[in-house]
Amino acid sequence: MMNFLVYLGDVLTHIEYLLKVIKERPKEALEFGCGTGFHFSFLSKFVRHLVCLDLNVKTLKIARENVKKFGDAGKVSFIVEMSSTCHLDPKPLTWRSPKDC
Repeated sequence: MMNFLVYLGDVLTHIEYLLKVIKERPKEALEFGCGTGFHFSFLSKFVRHLVCLDLNVKTLKIARENVKKFGDAGKVSFIVEMSSTCHLDPKPLTWRSPKDC
């Protein structure tokens, strides 16, 4: 029971964080360590473009499936970072300075 309460507290903390981000109304976002997509699947519905970076290729494959189910996959690009950067998505990325966003 205690583990469930800890888990529930963690989920509520994540939801609170997501609501704060949405309130800011970002046009673009970059998530480091995106994992299986808990945050960005939700956030993808509220931004124009989202770049998700993680070290684990297998985790990013799961994340890609999760964003198809729960988010807006057309707005998300994935990057796996190891010794060099490899794009998993053929969609080209364009970077802008913060003043252009």
